Amino acid sequence: MLQRPQLIAAFNGITDLILILDSDYNIVFANKAFCDFFDFENVGKIIGRKCYEAIQNDNEYCIDCPTEKTLESGKVITVEKSLRGEILKYWTYPVYNGKNTIENIVSFSRIITRQKRIEQELIQSEKSKGIGQLAAGVAHELNNPLCAILGFSELLKESIKETDANYGMVNDIIESVQQSKKLVQGLLDYSRQSVTNTDYYSISDVVIHAISMSKYKLRMKKLNIDLHYGNDLPKVKIDMQKTVQAFLNIIMNSIDASPKEGSIFIRADRHGEEYVSITFCDNGCGIPQENISQIFNPFFTTKEVGQGTGLGLSIAHSIIEQQNGKIRVESELGKGSTFEILLPVEN
Repeated sequence: MLQRPQLIAAFNGITDLILILDSDYNIVFANKAFCDFFDFENVGKIIGRKCYEAIQNDNEYCIDCPTEKTLESGKVITVEKSLRGEILKYWTYPVYNGKNTIENIVSFSRIITRQKRIEQELIQSEKSKGIGQLAAGVAHELNNPLCAILGFSELLKESIKETDANYGMVNDIIESVQQSKKLVQGLLDYSRQSVTNTDYYSISDVVIHAISMSKYKLRMKKLNIDLHYGNDLPKVKIDMQKTVQAFLNIIMNSIDASPKEGSIFIRADRHGEEYVSITFCDNGCGIPQENISQIFNPFFTTKEVGQGTGLGLSIAHSIIEQQNGKIRVESELGKGSTFEILLPVEN
């Protein structure tokens, strides 16, 4: 039979987080992985303490507490929670004594951040393919009637005087059609994302090109670009024109989000042996957490009507993905956003 030291050694060898509580939420045992995750140097200091006091520094149990649910139902409960920048999946198991009452709760937790990220990337990829096909068909069908409306409106405008009561309404029609044509062009751009003309380029050339194309908007908001390149960055095999477009779309998004006279920080560094990482950071308004999972969806925008089509970031996502790259975002409301692009060194 295994002795206590052997059992403790076995639990400490498990990389998932294990916590054992009594029925009053007091900590009975925690393995090494649990202590490492929560920065507890000595497990002895948390034994006997309430779990919510030790972990959350709170005086009552957590909202949607799985331990509470298991104590009430006597069943195994599974939940997902975000803690310390990671996503954890919890399983809480009841342990019964000889009187058939719950004496302990065994909480088993696994970090699933990478798994969830891969799932989201796969979902986004499938969405992009389906919407791209739909966008091409819709854009084609809309373009012809819009061109006709715009042409006839221009002719009508030429045939009436500026003093005519209908002159303003004709102008409104023309502006509305032009805005609709921008949306159609965005649909076409989205559906035609194809990376074919690839070669080896320096990331600094791509960044500088994208910045030069956004100089007017940068100057209008008096924004500063803070650039940093890591040492010995390898060239990456990319479609230069498409990648510049992706970078430009992200820079323009940062410009729109930033306050006047602020800064946008662009960094390029190695990311392990496989990727070059390019990050775009702003100190703008940030993105609400409930919108993070949607920002790469076509037509999703938080801008006012007429200020954007909601296609810029989805186009950037499509371009980077087609080059076997990755694009990620982190944001905090009121503090700014960081977009990270990973491009493979060998594509």
